[in-house]
Amino acid sequence: MDWHKVTTIIARNDKDMKILSSFKNSPLTRYFFFFFLFLAISLFALRFDPEMKPLESGVYSNYLTSMVEDGDLNIINQIHPKERWIATKSYNHPTMHDHGVTTLWLPFYLYSKILKSLSIDLNYYKLAGYRATMVFANTFFFILLAIFTFKIIPYFFNTKLSRYDFLLVLFGTPLFWYGFISPSTADISSAFYPFLCLIMHRICLSEDKKINYFIYGLILALGAITKVPLLFYFILPFHFLLVNKSRASYVIKNLAPYFIAGSLYGFIPFFINEWVKYGEFTYSYAGIISSYNLLLELTFGPAGYFYVSPIYLLVIPSLFAIVKRKQVTDKSVLFFLILAPIIKILAESSTYAGNADFGGRHLITDLLILLLLFPTFYVSRSRKIVIRIIATVMVFQSLFMAFVFTRDLAASSFVWGINYETTLDALSSQLPKMSYFLSNVLAGFSLINLGEILKYIPLMAISALILTFLSRIDFKNQEKMKSYILKFSLYISSLYFLITITNVFNNPKNVQKLKDENFFAKIAIVNGPEAYFFEDNVGNLILHGRFSKERGDLDMERETKILLKEYLEKAKSQILIDPINLKDQLEIENINFPDPFNKIN
Repeated sequence: MDWHKVTTIIARNDKDMKILSSFKNSPLTRYFFFFFLFLAISLFALRFDPEMKPLESGVYSNYLTSMVEDGDLNIINQIHPKERWIATKSYNHPTMHDHGVTTLWLPFYLYSKILKSLSIDLNYYKLAGYRATMVFANTFFFILLAIFTFKIIPYFFNTKLSRYDFLLVLFGTPLFWYGFISPSTADISSAFYPFLCLIMHRICLSEDKKINYFIYGLILALGAITKVPLLFYFILPFHFLLVNKSRASYVIKNLAPYFIAGSLYGFIPFFINEWVKYGEFTYSYAGIISSYNLLLELTFGPAGYFYVSPIYLLVIPSLFAIVKRKQVTDKSVLFFLILAPIIKILAESSTYAGNADFGGRHLITDLLILLLLFPTFYVSRSRKIVIRIIATVMVFQSLFMAFVFTRDLAASSFVWGINYETTLDALSSQLPKMSYFLSNVLAGFSLINLGEILKYIPLMAISALILTFLSRIDFKNQEKMKSYILKFSLYISSLYFLITITNVFNNPKNVQKLKDENFFAKIAIVNGPEAYFFEDNVGNLILHGRFSKERGDLDMERETKILLKEYLEKAKSQILIDPINLKDQLEIENINFPDPFNKIN
């Protein structure tokens, strides 16, 4: 055997492999990968079911449309006329939904605003106005979240996240649904904030620098104003007191003030905007009633979080494994992290059950915890196979529920009290609809229809460039990560201050214009949380009463009726100006479901 030839061939092959590896990891290759991934996901999301109602009546997109068109956060002239029946005493539309997402989506809407100013039609397929822009914004943050999932595991475990485990998480949770089937929520866009919080938490543990605590407080606040459930991550800083008992006094006196200052820097403009809207300080869901508890229904009911996405239950064996394994680092951090979604679920159980959406939409912001507590990181090689088999079965349950849910895709939600596994005979009607959806998607990739998306190609190109840069960041380099997070938080907070100043200046001027146009002639002016949050509270009470009746709990049904009557009386007392005779329409016998205000006009 000619060993010289053999070694030459091996050397040449090794060189070829290095060249191939270099090509695969080159910035240009990554760029084209993210560009075509962005294009593919966007086309799927835009065409799968373009007639589907956006979540929360499109409130998040309405905020952005109002900002780029009117320069304020008053969406009363952006919402559907049927929803335009009450206003606050400052003549703003009352809604508990978060407007902080404007800081993340604004660049996408400004791009569309430029197209509009150039007389370029924004419509795509059956999506009118800024609807397509909302999908592009959602797609960007969906891909960003995927990048972060692969980055955080090596940062935390010194091992890689397998593609199979990623697919289990993607399709076992509602991530895929809100990523490219129903892309109209702020949950996807805000889900990267806990990743940044964890990184800053570890930086603060290793470096007692005042700037670190300021950034940490700021990033937590920015997350909370973007999506309210992220407020529960403020429990994480208490971990400092647990691990630094001997230095607790030093931390509280010397470092905590900077953390508080950072938090206030993020929250102050938020409360200013709330004052403009309501004429008083309030905080989103703070006005939601808590007169009953539906923990079992919220978690294991027919639309419950764990019923739709049972993969979340895999966190439980991980907790036992963490306790037993001494070599698991950051053990106490993991236990503090999991408190955030637990407290969130307990809080949500006092307001509604099942969320009337597909699965645990609000748990998407807690994807980080599921990733860090996924059992495959804590069990032996042989047990990993068992865990993955169990997780795969759970994924099939999630996909089955998604298949069922498309029956009511253009309507609203699951019907309470129905066990969907017992209605398999009704699923045959799904096949033609699914075929229609998929044919829409395939048509979008044809050369004829691709021309319709050309106007958005520059936006995709810029997005792919940013995603390429972010994918090359080394999470383990703490100094660079701190620098990036500081720059990002200052950019977002500065943009939010600019939005706030614009809102403060333009809001009253635009209200006066609407008054001059007699816009509020058929709108009741109210002042109080029961009237402000009528839609969510009354709808949930009616759902609660209906579900109680269906499961035979007549005592709870009667109690719900009493609560509903008391609530309506409070709401009526908060009406200031009533040109539509709203008080009479808020009598309990006039309230209907699923549209609790369909008789109000």
